[in-house]
Amino acid sequence: MFEAEFTEAMQNAGQGALADFWAFKDWGFKLEDIQQPVHLFYGDADTILDPKSAKHFQVRLPKCATTVWPDAGHYGLYARENWTQFFASLTS
Repeated sequence: MFEAEFTEAMQNAGQGALADFWAFKDWGFKLEDIQQPVHLFYGDADTILDPKSAKHFQVRLPKCATTVWPDAGHYGLYARENWTQFFASLTS
């Protein structure tokens, strides 16, 4: 799945990947200004996005609940128990 996503992002001279880069560079607002509750999920064994980046969001979002999935990688969401936990958070 990751290979297919990466291949698609690199089409058209990498314009998709570049668009993602710019989207994360400047959102036009500060994370500290978000007053809506946010629930952040991440795996502590992610080798695609460093878990330190999630911690960066966690400390800057004023109303942030965090769930760290032990030993989960980038696609840890797709483990059945994590998937269930994620969806349960949407209804609580």
